Amino acid sequence: MKPIYSDHKINYTALIEFFKYNSFYYLKFSVLTVLIYFIYFLFKSPVYETSVSFYTNYSDSNNYSFISSIVPGASADSGSLKFSIDHYLKSEKLLNDVVEKEFVINNEKTNLVEYWNSGKTSFFSKLNPISILRKINYQIMFISDLTENDKQKQLAKIRVLNSISYSKDLMLSHHKIVLKDKDLTISKFMANSIFESLVSFSAEIENSKAKEKKVFIQERLLEVKSSLTASENDMLKFLKENDDHTSPLLALEKQRLQRNISLYSQLYLSLSDQLETAKIDENDKSSSIYTLDSPYISSFKSGIVFHKMILLILIVNFFIISIYKLFIDRSKLIQ
Repeated sequence: MKPIYSDHKINYTALIEFFKYNSFYYLKFSVLTVLIYFIYFLFKSPVYETSVSFYTNYSDSNNYSFISSIVPGASADSGSLKFSIDHYLKSEKLLNDVVEKEFVINNEKTNLVEYWNSGKTSFFSKLNPISILRKINYQIMFISDLTENDKQKQLAKIRVLNSISYSKDLMLSHHKIVLKDKDLTISKFMANSIFESLVSFSAEIENSKAKEKKVFIQERLLEVKSSLTASENDMLKFLKENDDHTSPLLALEKQRLQRNISLYSQLYLSLSDQLETAKIDENDKSSSIYTLDSPYISSFKSGIVFHKMILLILIVNFFIISIYKLFIDRSKLIQ
């Protein structure tokens, strides 16, 4: 073979001859690797995907224009629901809810901790070297105070966390959660459990905020009522003590007292309306999460499409063979 690189120049004709000369090795190696992958593809445990998608509406629909300008903390923003779904999907609360929730499989009642620790998973999953090394690493890293059950529970939570994929479109408030598992039933169970936990947590926050708002308005209502009563008493006292309606000073004082009564009366009515709304919100069972697609199982297996994987193998093989042959014959090809 002629040198590909000589005198600081690349000989493209020699490069093409190099590829032609090694095409047989490339073809043989590619057929072997594709055959190995094909056998692996046929016998590997399939990974199932279960997806759920939904919209969220976290803004408070009630606008308290008058009260928000007077009472701090009573604006619409203060009543809006603000929490990160992404953070919640990684929280201990959610993971505990999922791994501890019981379900029925093969006419037996169990949970994910017991099921994954019962040895009922697929044979090939147990032989996966990456999974084995990962479990060994976790066992080494666990603190000594944990019981065996605590360790199994922690491993189950890690497995659930690694099964979750989350995407969102903030412009449209659209969210999608995908669960992947080699067990079709477990995949769908996790998707249902996660979505139910999310809806429950959302309702819990909304009701909690509504309760806090109700308590705040009740306290403020008592203060306004007291101020209104005091203003009315001041007006009553003023009218009893002053009969001269021609005095400018007395007229001005009467207007001031009347303004106070009007202000507190308007504020009292507004707060009364807000209190009724807060009571309704506190007992409102509707959710701010609107389901687009209930948990459903994908019709296709998870992973890279077969023909795309074959193409990827051929490309990788091309570079491997080329680099290997260049390295072996470097003294002849590079001068």
